[in-house]
Amino acid sequence: MQTNKHTSGPWFRTVSQHNGETVYDICTAADNGEPKEMIARVNHCVITPGLAISDEVRANARLIAAAPDLLAAAIAALTIVNREQPDGSIAADLLKAICKATKGDA
Repeated sequence: MQTNKHTSGPWFRTVSQHNGETVYDICTAADNGEPKEMIARVNHCVITPGLAISDEVRANARLIAAAPDLLAAAIAALTIVNREQPDGSIAADLLKAICKATKGDA
């Protein structure tokens, strides 16, 4: 596999207010555990200001923050699955997801 071009993990999410709305920033961590670099911002765009942030937005932020760990786990799992069931659909699904994350191919 080629070297990944994404920002290395781990990533984590922080909660803050931006223009009166709750937002989740997905960040890398400095050595002291404080946010170092913002990777993405997840918020809920609403027409009416002040509406509560939804469970879906929180879940999206958690999933994005877990992305580097999920990719590493998928790569590790592919090695095992290829050894045990090289022609199975699980290996194909893992490879498809890994390619989507690393090369943009679906």
